[in-house]
Amino acid sequence: MQSRTKRKGNDMWQAIRTWNCGKYTLDIYDVDDEKDRTRVGYRFFYDDELIFEGDNYRISVFDKKDDDATIATLLSFLSLRKGDTNKEYFDNYTEKQLAFSEEHGEELSIIIYDQFGEYL
Repeated sequence: MQSRTKRKGNDMWQAIRTWNCGKYTLDIYDVDDEKDRTRVGYRFFYDDELIFEGDNYRISVFDKKDDDATIATLLSFLSLRKGDTNKEYFDNYTEKQLAFSEEHGEELSIIIYDQFGEYL
């Protein structure tokens, strides 16, 4: 498994929350953005392989960065499949991300709904 610490430039981010269910793992990072307190970083793994990462996810101003609602809404975006949204959404996906979406997106969506349906 890759490290739960993420380096971004000269900054080191420590995971503030990790969600795990079987082969799925999501790490949430506080990016300490003074200008945008709703921004979090994330790394999503399937079977210990990094599939998605970014530092541009914005949470609701009513949620905390490490609460279940943040996990639920971020996972719902990461589980999108073709047909769930416009096709341009996937334009910047890598081949690995597209394959994940096609092969595991539906299963992940079911898990998210089962665990976090009240937040969706």
